[in-house]
Amino acid sequence: MPIAGKTKTLSPEEAAVAFRIASSSSIATIAFLLWDICITVDQEVELIWSQPFSFANVLYLIVRYLPIVLQISILPIGSTEPEGLTFSHRECLIWQLYQLVATMLLFMAVEYILLLRVDALYGGCRPIRWIIRCLYFVEVTCMIVGISVSAHGFLFDARCGVTDTPSTAVIFGVVTPVFQTLLFALTFYKFAQAVKEGWGRTPLTVLLMRDGTWAFFIIEALLAANGILNFVTDYPYSSLMFCWLLSGFSFVVCHLHPSKLDQRNNP
Repeated sequence: MPIAGKTKTLSPEEAAVAFRIASSSSIATIAFLLWDICITVDQEVELIWSQPFSFANVLYLIVRYLPIVLQISILPIGSTEPEGLTFSHRECLIWQLYQLVATMLLFMAVEYILLLRVDALYGGCRPIRWIIRCLYFVEVTCMIVGISVSAHGFLFDARCGVTDTPSTAVIFGVVTPVFQTLLFALTFYKFAQAVKEGWGRTPLTVLLMRDGTWAFFIIEALLAANGILNFVTDYPYSSLMFCWLLSGFSFVVCHLHPSKLDQRNNP
């Protein structure tokens, strides 16, 4: 995620190697996402484009296509080092905010899709529905506040590499794992309750628990890896996981889209 990371002075040779690695990583994530889109386009046509347009479909389109648009748009600056090209602090701040806002929009869509799955697991239970939606609102509010408060605390080098990050920016990186953990805990609790009551082997319950589990651990692993790289390595190495995070979210959540529940639950 572009909210952290440090920059140290690199020799021209070191900088060339670093940006070559970052560029290769970014191109690899774009290729991976394009591959996933291609192999699932038949399902997308059947479950999204052939159905009445809905809010869930809007979420799908955001999660599916925003990451690749964002990655392609940041590739020329984020993963290359144009010779002789420098940027002002204001330009770098706009560049940073663009990435942060787009990432926040992606996270919001991802979280809401996962929220809908928990809602389905609890059969639309009104208290659970209101609780998770209120917590979702709190999460979104925290992300917005985190970005707003931190915006003018970022420092950049001439290539828009982040040289200093305000401590308040950590809000952006904490609320998502916390909300993810809550959703997984609710999923696991319902599954344990279902097993105890003897209906834990129903197709929908098994599907939601199985997919929810691998999705949770992949998302948490991506968030953790991105955070570790941001805080222990220097730019541009610190940004290596950012594009993988975007692609990973798209891959995971698009395979869990609510529109697929009925089809995958039926023989």
